[in-house]
Amino acid sequence: MKLYLLLIPITLMPYALLFSLYCVFIDHYIIENIFCSNALLLLLALLIFVLIAFVCTLIFTVISIKKENNSRRLAFANMLIKIIHMPAYIVIFVLGVLFFMTIFTFAFSIFFVLFDFAAIFMTGLIGLAANSVEHRKGETGRVFAVINSILQFVYCADVVSAIMVFTRSRKQIK
Repeated sequence: MKLYLLLIPITLMPYALLFSLYCVFIDHYIIENIFCSNALLLLLALLIFVLIAFVCTLIFTVISIKKENNSRRLAFANMLIKIIHMPAYIVIFVLGVLFFMTIFTFAFSIFFVLFDFAAIFMTGLIGLAANSVEHRKGETGRVFAVINSILQFVYCADVVSAIMVFTRSRKQIK
C-alpha cells in the first residue's frame, strides 16, 4: 500500500500548474515573498515538481509491473487519477484557449499543451502497468490489453479506457 504514495505527485501535477498561474496572476504574495518577484524561479520549481512526479511514476510503474498481483487496485488507482485530473484539464483548456487569443500570452498556451502531454504520458504509464498485470494474470486477452495500453496515451480516450479496464478487472473478481 505504501507503493501508492508514489502517485501523490502525479495526482497533484495539473493542480500545481494552476496554483502557479494563481500565484503569478492573482495573488502576488507568494511570488513576492518566496520567489523574490521572479516568475522564472516559480517556473523552475514547477519543472522540478514535474521531474519528481515523473521519477515517482516511473518507479511506481516498474515496481507494479514486476511485483503487483492486484490488477484491480492498479486499475482503480489509474482511473482515480485520471478522474481527479479532469477538472484541472478543463480549466487548463479554457485558459489555453483564452491565452491563445492574444499575442502576448501565446507562449502560455504552448506551455499548457506540453504540460498536458507530460501529464497524460505519466498517467499512461500507470495504465500500462495495470494492463500489463491484468494480461499477465490472464484476466484479459492480448488484444484488449494492447488496445487499452495504447488508449492510455490518447487524450480523452484515456479516461474511457481507464474506466473500461477497471470495470473489466472488477468483473473478473466476481
